[in-house]
Amino acid sequence: MDVLHGWRRSRASGKFARGPGFQVILIAAALALPAVLVQAWLAAHYSGFSKYLLLEGAIFATSCCLILALLARWQVVGRLSWIAAWSVYLLWIILVLAEAVSYSLQDDTFNARFFAHLEPRNLDTGLHGFPLLIGGGLAFLFVLGIAAAWLLRRLSRWRAPQPGKGRIVLRIAGVAALAALALLVNSTPARLAHYLVQYRRSFSFAGTPEGQHVYREINPNPVPRHFVLASPGKNLVWIYMESLERAYTDDKALPGLTPNLDRLRAHSLDFPGFETFHGAGYTMAGIFASQCGAPFYTSPFAALDPLSGNNTDKTNFQHKLACFGDVLHKAGYKQVFMGGAPISFSNKGLFFHLHGYDEALGKGELEAQYQGGLAAEGWGLYDEDLFRIAEQRYRKLARSGHPFNLTLLTLDTHPPHARPSPGCPSYPASENLVLQGVHCTDYLVGKFIDDISRDPAWKNTMVVIMSDHLRMVTEGGISRGPGRHPLLFVLNAGVTGERDTRIYHMDIAPTLLHLMGVSTNASFIAGEDRSSPRAADNPLVASRVTDSVLRKALWQRAGDFQLCKNGVLLSELPISTFQLGGRKFKVENRGKRQVALTSDQFLAFVTMQSNAAAILLPRDRLDRQKAWRGKASLLTVAPQDGTESDGDLFSVDWVGVNGAKAHLADVEGLRGLKLSSPDCASLLRQADQAPEGQTFDFSDNFVASVEPPPTLDESGRIDFTSETAYPYEQLIGWHPATSWGSYTEGDFAQFGFRLPQQHCTEAVMTLTARPFLVPSRPKLDVSVLVNGKPVTRWHLSGSGTEPRNLSFPVRPDQDCSAIVRLIYARPGAKPEPYPKGEDPRDLQLVIYSARLQPSQDDSAQVASRP
Repeated sequence: MDVLHGWRRSRASGKFARGPGFQVILIAAALALPAVLVQAWLAAHYSGFSKYLLLEGAIFATSCCLILALLARWQVVGRLSWIAAWSVYLLWIILVLAEAVSYSLQDDTFNARFFAHLEPRNLDTGLHGFPLLIGGGLAFLFVLGIAAAWLLRRLSRWRAPQPGKGRIVLRIAGVAALAALALLVNSTPARLAHYLVQYRRSFSFAGTPEGQHVYREINPNPVPRHFVLASPGKNLVWIYMESLERAYTDDKALPGLTPNLDRLRAHSLDFPGFETFHGAGYTMAGIFASQCGAPFYTSPFAALDPLSGNNTDKTNFQHKLACFGDVLHKAGYKQVFMGGAPISFSNKGLFFHLHGYDEALGKGELEAQYQGGLAAEGWGLYDEDLFRIAEQRYRKLARSGHPFNLTLLTLDTHPPHARPSPGCPSYPASENLVLQGVHCTDYLVGKFIDDISRDPAWKNTMVVIMSDHLRMVTEGGISRGPGRHPLLFVLNAGVTGERDTRIYHMDIAPTLLHLMGVSTNASFIAGEDRSSPRAADNPLVASRVTDSVLRKALWQRAGDFQLCKNGVLLSELPISTFQLGGRKFKVENRGKRQVALTSDQFLAFVTMQSNAAAILLPRDRLDRQKAWRGKASLLTVAPQDGTESDGDLFSVDWVGVNGAKAHLADVEGLRGLKLSSPDCASLLRQADQAPEGQTFDFSDNFVASVEPPPTLDESGRIDFTSETAYPYEQLIGWHPATSWGSYTEGDFAQFGFRLPQQHCTEAVMTLTARPFLVPSRPKLDVSVLVNGKPVTRWHLSGSGTEPRNLSFPVRPDQDCSAIVRLIYARPGAKPEPYPKGEDPRDLQLVIYSARLQPSQDDSAQVASRP
């Protein structure tokens, strides 16, 4: 092997001479050195890049470059060997330089924040903001690429003798050893691969038990944007301060740094419990999360959009979601966003235009208005000019006669350093540029608020001042680590004081809408109003599972929506989930999973051309649907009167846009339901176009099929304390299974099963159950029907604390199925309202288990046991 013989002893002189192996080592070292130097610079300047990472990076660089040099030297793929080696080398160097840029801007390796900004449209802004870092990096890459190509091409031209079999084995073993060494260390490619693998794996976490718990803490189906209703409240000025976190206002640690913010905060509603959640750690993420009530999740492959033709930003920005700007737009607000950076950076302009803003103005738009007379450096315009223009726009909006929202984003404190406006007073306690930038922003915000407070519109204007996110690279007077908080306080809200409640960016939109006095039906996936002194903490805890659930709840809303695809209108999926128009909807009540309807509820799918929402409502709302559905069609699944002995249990109907009603099907259950028709789209269109009062019966046109009940195992037992009971329940009258059993609720509940063919005979089923008996409802009568025929009746009274065995005969039908319906009555019950402290729900039986046993005597009548 040439490397092992890099120094050969000359037979004539007995001295070492430089052979081809030495050339390979020399070129490999030359190729590895630039990457090692880049990472040495990172280790020297950034605490996040440790000396251990430098050591491992050097090992990887040496191993990788030796492999590439050997592959070029041995011409493994012929004349293309050096090109292949050069391509791999160039890709690796690009990764090293990209990670260096990531550390220099956020002191961290590849993450969501890095990929969110890795877009071609951001390159121009990056070059203006960091000409030496990004421009120099590109020049360095260009020179290094040429040098590497020359070295590898020259190496491949040296002729190597044909190796023998033994030498080939040595070569393979040597390269394998180098490859193993490269794979074992924590290198730049390994860190990228780790992030991408974790990104892919995270999608599976939503289906875990932990994920189901998170689902119960969120509202996965908020009111869609097109269904939002709103009436106006106060005007709003919303100031996002770039990277200016709460630690900068600590007067003990940094005396006199933020006197204006401190002065304003003393007369405000302050939120010291404001924390950063995943998906809100950089500017665009903080804006989205605070306006849309959900974290901001991006794809690491967004940079490929121009090649793929996709528009990931449009998906990420959730154009179907009702955000803060959409609510104010419905309420008639004039809305303007202004920032000093280019509006194309992170595609902020698209976000604001998608979500109700009338204007989104950045560096280019503002310069055009002032004929290029505005000073700009690096990222964009100075904050001094931004606030001066904003004051003028405020007065213009105040005179417009419309409610308004003026949203601003500062720039002077942008990491990794800062760039104070030229006219700002200096901070005498330190020469640190970041602290100077913070002091400058404090001065400009204070001056701006003082100026607009003299306008008559001030009395009806609420002002929000907040950090867009925590500082990414901490260089000026604050330390890294836990316990850091963004800044958030509200002026002119009508209330003052502190709210220690844990609040995230996602809670800000609903909180501000409440404080402004905006009346709306809008709701948010992961945020609620936290302005009350008694408001509870946001229950979400940042984790991969929480991210997975929220990402799924968001991204499934952005998917294509198509009714009647392949003729299928509605289908039921496992565990109370329905599919409509390519979207999945869970049966949920106020964001919490519900495994079945009760007899006094109906499930409504509110549909429009591009979206839908699943809502579970009381049955008395069915007749008043037009008042809340607006200009939308409605697909309803409603229980029929369960006291009748017929087999059909649910009615499926369509209510057109104008109010016409079409009956689609009657079904005996919802488990595995599939509702389809080859004329599905035209039939629904006919109902949508018909006037109110007209009725149709399309039940002969639609085919409705349901799954048969599952077959009991040999034990004949159903465990209602486990999720294994779900397939037996018929989606009516049940609560989710818990360790203490399954509650039934409403006028009736139903479950079904099939007997094994060899045991398809008359049998006795015994329920182990506990009746829900309280002073206002001291008795419970239960009529039991099997396959629509009454078989027994139980009269239950006395203690409602102990389980009891309740038996009834079972006669299966021809296909060995048994559908059991439990119909409830409450003799002697007191009318509502029930006594204070008593559970007001219409609970009936808590069922622990069911056991089926063959009948010992077919003629025996099974008596009930009270």
